[in-house]
Amino acid sequence: MNEETFVRYLNKPDVHDGIIRSVSQDSDLLRVTVQTQDGRLVTFEFRNVQSIKMNRPEGMMLYALCESRETPPGRRFVFGNWDEEDDAFLEVVANDISSQEIADESK
Repeated sequence: MNEETFVRYLNKPDVHDGIIRSVSQDSDLLRVTVQTQDGRLVTFEFRNVQSIKMNRPEGMMLYALCESRETPPGRRFVFGNWDEEDDAFLEVVANDISSQEIADESK
């Protein structure tokens, strides 16, 4: 992502150094669950998904979740891989995003 398309970082404290644990899609809804560095689980929900580009995102350590420019009403969200030599990636174009912390049922 270059400076011309960068809009902003999203949920930086929750995402930086987090790990994508799961990605699931149901029609035009995409859910991405991230385990934060302190062990909490945060689920990001993308609604009215227009496109998804990904390559084995589960297990990817994140540098950041960024928003970049996209033709409205779409918004482009990029999960930045901390390891620049790793080919894992996740990029979503959707109309909306929300996040919530979820209870870890294994605790």
